[in-house]
Amino acid sequence: MAAKINAAEMRKLAAEILRRHTSGEAEANITSAVRRFLVESGLAKNEEIREEAAPAEGSSKAVDLIASDTFIEMKRRVCGTRAGFNPDPEYVKQIDEYLAASEQETNSVRTGILTDGKYWLMRWSGAGEVVTNAPYGFVLESADGWLPLYEWLRDEVIVALDDIPATRENIARHLGTNSPAYQKDIDALKALYAQYSRHETIKVKRGLWHDLLRAALGEMAQDRAQMDDLFVRHTYLTAIIGMVAQASLGIDLKQLAADDPADLMYGRAFRNATGLQGVVESDFFAWPAEVGGLPLLATMARHVAKFDWRDENTPNDIAAILYETVIPPDERRTLGEYYTPHWLARAITRELVPDPLNKRMLDPSCGSGTFIAEAITHFLEAAERANIPPDEVFGRLRHAVTGIDIHPVAVHLARSAYVLAARGAILASSYTSITIPIYMGDALQLRYRAGDMFSEHEIAIQVNDDANTELLFPVSLVERPETFDALMGDVAECIESGDDPMLALDDHHITDKAERSSLRATIATIQE
Repeated sequence: MAAKINAAEMRKLAAEILRRHTSGEAEANITSAVRRFLVESGLAKNEEIREEAAPAEGSSKAVDLIASDTFIEMKRRVCGTRAGFNPDPEYVKQIDEYLAASEQETNSVRTGILTDGKYWLMRWSGAGEVVTNAPYGFVLESADGWLPLYEWLRDEVIVALDDIPATRENIARHLGTNSPAYQKDIDALKALYAQYSRHETIKVKRGLWHDLLRAALGEMAQDRAQMDDLFVRHTYLTAIIGMVAQASLGIDLKQLAADDPADLMYGRAFRNATGLQGVVESDFFAWPAEVGGLPLLATMARHVAKFDWRDENTPNDIAAILYETVIPPDERRTLGEYYTPHWLARAITRELVPDPLNKRMLDPSCGSGTFIAEAITHFLEAAERANIPPDEVFGRLRHAVTGIDIHPVAVHLARSAYVLAARGAILASSYTSITIPIYMGDALQLRYRAGDMFSEHEIAIQVNDDANTELLFPVSLVERPETFDALMGDVAECIESGDDPMLALDDHHITDKAERSSLRATIATIQE
């Protein structure tokens, strides 16, 4: 975009902004100069910019300028009589109130800028303490600073980037904990959770998540507030990595966010397009779609969609990169989580599995899928050398590489790692319904009843609640994994949407009377 900009004209516009700031002209004059800068740089279209617009319906207040999802509030002197870049708290409070009013009305995440033409401060609802250092603040020192100002607005505020290479550095910069995008999304997600934490669907899902996490990691020292915070960050992680998996196989996230943002978490369009079951599905972390979080999910999707996830040079261990970015090392150590560097996983895999086409590789504690991704890459390289037909590769790969983990987030990440590493083989296959062989389970124990007269026909899963609830599943159905996974995913969606889940049995042609009878009781228990 920068190559199409008239640099001399942009320098003149920056000089005019600074002149109006220096001479202390009226706020309307500064607004006019900033508007011209946005339009001439291509950051916003003239017809899409609104001036003196209410931040929310029914509000008597007016934002000086709204461009895309960005509020821009002008002041003659942002810092008043204060020295340096030290914004007046009353001005900060004003832009924060505009943003809070907008979020309360729409649940969408807007960005705010407080500026006098020289000093530019970025804010969002729930931003908290004022931070003026980059990337949260910018100072236009001279007309020659027009390009850094343009790049700051483009990359951090209005975010007009597309096709960003999905390198480790770019992922950390644009989605990591130090990025404005992450801070805005996580603050909005925390606010949504705080508002609806007593909602029954969240209470149930958080409880299930906590039980699984405790089974995976043992008793944890964190108090409830810390665990709530971790639950929200795990929700963010699974949402983002699920969107990455969808985009990597051709799902248009921007279009899906506009048409059906709930499906970003449920994955119906993804399953219909790819046949892949269990990669994106309704589970512990789909709660934002159920409690008014659809605008937030759409915003997150737009952030993810700005990357080029289909580039063949995209690293396979994106899931691990995101996890290690969002969950810092000290916290991972506290939780007892240790991750193998991708280079070490690569070396170990190649040394221990010299013949990947004729060996099966199982990672019984696969974490975020680092070894899984390397095992897949190793297998695909061997398949190419052996000239295996492309449409046969994925079927053989599913038999060759398997993962298990009891950590609920690890399973999400590892499934996405599998998809990203096997993307080419998946696209070349002709399957219409298939499950990624990454399973949530405890590799050290079988948590179902065995050895009695019923176990030949049914598997009983212990829920481990106060009522000693069991979920019974017909063995004959479980032994048809593609049907079983697809069926239970649809049952869960029907329950959450209020539809009759028994209809899913008809959709998947479950006609055996014994299977239907067993499942009828189990589905009723799941509904409860």
